[in-house]
Amino acid sequence: MPVSKTREPVEVISMAASDDGQYIAFTVGKKLITGIEVIIELIIMLRDNETNEFSVIKKIDMVSRELTNVCKQVCFDKKHGDSLLFVTKESVFRFNFLTEKIYLMLDF
Repeated sequence: MPVSKTREPVEVISMAASDDGQYIAFTVGKKLITGIEVIIELIIMLRDNETNEFSVIKKIDMVSRELTNVCKQVCFDKKHGDSLLFVTKESVFRFNFLTEKIYLMLDF
């Protein structure tokens, strides 16, 4: 997990597993003194079918991608197993965590 450079500790905000059980996604961030949660990193883990153990395959800096204002709940896209669905005040989008591409689904 990233190290905090402020007084707020870095912690897991939310977690979800894909329907097939191959992936686990964690949003990592800070709960600020104002009560606001800010996501700073997305961590993706993949299950090894032989050992049944998970290992980190991707760490995505959500700050540099300007994705800190997304809904805190992680949700896998059932049609695209390599993607997560995110909601903001302005839109709903699919984020492919392997390619790091964003696909707009709905604009408010």
